[in-house]
Formats: sequence, structure tokens, C-alpha cells
Amino acid sequence: MARIAKKAVAESAMSEASDLIDITVGSITIRAKKPTAQQMVRARGEGKRAAIALAGVLAEPGVELIFEPGTPIFSVDPQDPNLVIRELDGRTARGYFKNGKFVEVP
Repeated sequence: MARIAKKAVAESAMSEASDLIDITVGSITIRAKKPTAQQMVRARGEGKRAAIALAGVLAEPGVELIFEPGTPIFSVDPQDPNLVIRELDGRTARGYFKNGKFVEVP
């Protein structure tokens, strides 16, 4: 009888462990239960609504983004959608990314 109880406890513990995920941010790790499919769908919807709201706010006049010197700002090239425009310390360059690096085109 004791063996059956131990086996049941072990199986229950393994089942609960498989329902856990570790979320690590920097040196902090949080162990939590895996979200259900329904929770994932709800979270995706909330994220999408938040992104749309943020885009709306950033598009309003009066919003100013301040970047430290040496921070490149990238935008899509209106003349060629395969290229990007990099603004860096007052200098503008057109180019593309190759292996994670910006490659300037003449």
C-alpha cells in the first residue's frame, strides 16, 4: 500500500513539474505554471491592443523621443523598401543589414 502511495505522489510531482516553466530576466528566475491556451489567446489580444494604443500615442504631435548621442535611429527608405536609413550623430546613410551589421550603400 505504501508503494502505491509513494508512486502516486511521485507521479503527481512529475505532472506538476511538467506544468511549470522558468522565466529568467537578468539574474532573477521566476517559476510559474504554464499558461493555458485560453490565457495565451487572451494575452496575445491584450498585447495587440496595447501595441495599437502605443502606436496611436506616439503618432500624436508633441511626443518627443530623446536619444543619447551615438544612438542610431533607423527608418524605412521611402525610395527603396529593401533599404533602411540610419541617422547617427547628424549624419544620414542608406543601407541594409547583413549578419546583424549595418552595411552602407553608396
